[in-house]
Amino acid sequence: MNFTEYWTKQDNDYLRKLIKEHKSPNDIISIMGREKLEKNPKKKYIGRFSDFILDEIYAKPKKTHFTLKQKKSNHFSGKLNYNVFFNSDSGEKYILDLVYVEDSISPFPDRSMYNISFTIKNQYNLDDYLEYEKDTNRGELLEVVSRLIYILSYIDVWIRIEIPDVVYIIGETENPQKINIYRDIIKNSLKDYHEIKGNSSINLNKPAYYYFKTIDK
Repeated sequence: MNFTEYWTKQDNDYLRKLIKEHKSPNDIISIMGREKLEKNPKKKYIGRFSDFILDEIYAKPKKTHFTLKQKKSNHFSGKLNYNVFFNSDSGEKYILDLVYVEDSISPFPDRSMYNISFTIKNQYNLDDYLEYEKDTNRGELLEVVSRLIYILSYIDVWIRIEIPDVVYIIGETENPQKINIYRDIIKNSLKDYHEIKGNSSINLNKPAYYYFKTIDK
């Protein structure tokens, strides 16, 4: 990085320290100031995660103890869904869902897919999508993102033992910030996957993002 009188090495080191302490974006803006952050030569972020922050998190994701549970799919005979339970430093309980789906109108009509989503335990209601997808507002998003990157990297290796050509999917939501968070998590945990956008019957024919390694020929 090229430092300037407006963005010094000390400024950069301090920002990295705050990130490693898993301060939320709002906390970082509050501590360092929006004006100072905008002096960063790489224009780090204002309003969403920056590549700089994600690079810091990805370089050393937060090692996380988690519990993985299997559950038979109600919609696809012989297939399994996965629930991952983990806690944040504050003790908040989170659940990561990997729900098995098959979708004939998707770009991968003959491939096994897992829809990825997460929420806190108190908002866990698969029958109430709006409740499930509400912002958690716990001020610990960077920490949770770091933990999810660690968990998904591990889970992907495990799933591909059974399904080598697995495809992951995240559906569009009415909350653009949350969909960007999902995309950033996958970008940094499933590093060798490609992203494409296409419609999905499980998302009421609305767009969804698909992550894959190979394309059917």
